[in-house]
Amino acid sequence: MVGLSLDSGFNGRACLWENGVMTDLNTLVPAGSNLFLLSACAINAREEIAGLAITSQGEFHAFLATPRH
Repeated sequence: MVGLSLDSGFNGRACLWENGVMTDLNTLVPAGSNLFLLSACAINAREEIAGLAITSQGEFHAFLATPRH
């Protein structure tokens, strides 16, 4: 399952809930990326995740995360 997780300050981040473990998807983004993943909206049978991200300049973008096994 994918979605949005809020910390105690109500700051959102995209997350993946799998086998009882929640993962902040931002921990899987390559270092130096300009994107912060805000919300994961959907996951398909190929485990591709679609969602909403924001840049450090405040620009919103859609993202598609593809798994690497």
